[in-house]
Amino acid sequence: MHCVGNISRWPYANYLGVLMFFKIYRLFAARISRSIPYIRLTSYLREYFNRSNPYFVGWGMTTHSYPPWHLGKGDVLSQKFHATNEDFLSRVRDGSFTLTQLRHFQVGAREEFVRGLSWRHFIVTWSVLWSARLNHGKELALVECGVCDGMTAYFAMRALEGAPFRFGLYDAWAPMKTEHLLLSEKKAVGAYGYLSLETTIQNLAMFKDECRFTKGYIPESLSSSEVSREVNWLHLDLNSSTPTIAALEFFWDRMASN
Repeated sequence: MHCVGNISRWPYANYLGVLMFFKIYRLFAARISRSIPYIRLTSYLREYFNRSNPYFVGWGMTTHSYPPWHLGKGDVLSQKFHATNEDFLSRVRDGSFTLTQLRHFQVGAREEFVRGLSWRHFIVTWSVLWSARLNHGKELALVECGVCDGMTAYFAMRALEGAPFRFGLYDAWAPMKTEHLLLSEKKAVGAYGYLSLETTIQNLAMFKDECRFTKGYIPESLSSSEVSREVNWLHLDLNSSTPTIAALEFFWDRMASN
């Protein structure tokens, strides 16, 4: 990609001009390659212009650039995420991590759906590690409101393996109620009734000592539970605006500086 950026400064830097240049370049590449170990510029440009083969597609996002974790290469963060992502996919395949929200999907479709969440989970991994860095090795306090099966929490805690942390997990694990929904959200009444606290606890069993589960509807469940004075990392995924605003108001003054 760096090569493309440099070439774009040429006087003839338009699509047809670039293609013409590399057609000429390819005529010489075969001869030059006998004396130079391997010339990759042509393949890079071919990949860049081949817009029919994106390297990532998921949740409405499409990119023709390599994602940071591509093939498990890149920096330590990217390698760590790639290993965690592949391990999680294997757990989904063998059923050791139950995704009730995808209970009607075939195994292959479940894996494809989870791969489509890779950018989301990469950002989760990065943000948790950044919070840990800012906390200078002290115990980290994490909170998630809207836990579902524990998928996001799994990636967050895997990122922190070996570091001290505690995790407060809040969810109703029950159908959504009409009194918590705006008029425009009423179609969601009864949604997520299939969720189970027991399933989530089992999914996150490897972190049982760090997790504290609170079952109930937000904001009532927040005031009835023991909450850390200071929170280093907060994730909200409540699918309704009223509980989301209530959770933000509740945790805002508890968020750690920086």
